[in-house]
Amino acid sequence: MQSCSIADRQTRDPALCLKCGACCHVKLLLDGEVVTTPFVCPFLDEATLLCTVYERRHEINPFCTSVEDGIELGIWPGTCPYVSDLPHYKAPRAATPEEIETYTDECLAALDEIRLAAQAALAAASDEANGS
Repeated sequence: MQSCSIADRQTRDPALCLKCGACCHVKLLLDGEVVTTPFVCPFLDEATLLCTVYERRHEINPFCTSVEDGIELGIWPGTCPYVSDLPHYKAPRAATPEEIETYTDECLAALDEIRLAAQAALAAASDEANGS
């Protein structure tokens, strides 16, 4: 299988996405290692594993990561088609129960920050639409 560059990957067809929702989980950086938590973005529909604001996700959620940035940061699961053929890619690991307990408040604060940023973005868009 031929590997393609990061620049090529960011323009790949979104149909490559497995729609597993793993990229929508809050990540922690612990001792230089990316760790996935069970906490999910408020815009992830957990029943369908689809983003409820997909078309405007980067506007509404400034913490939503592009494909290119996700590759650079190492936040995509190893099964993700965008990284599965990268030989030196290190996928995040799952948080331990102890880590989840220790960092719950931090994760919940991050989700609150996402919600506040989204409210601001939506208010600004509404103001713009109303000519304010």
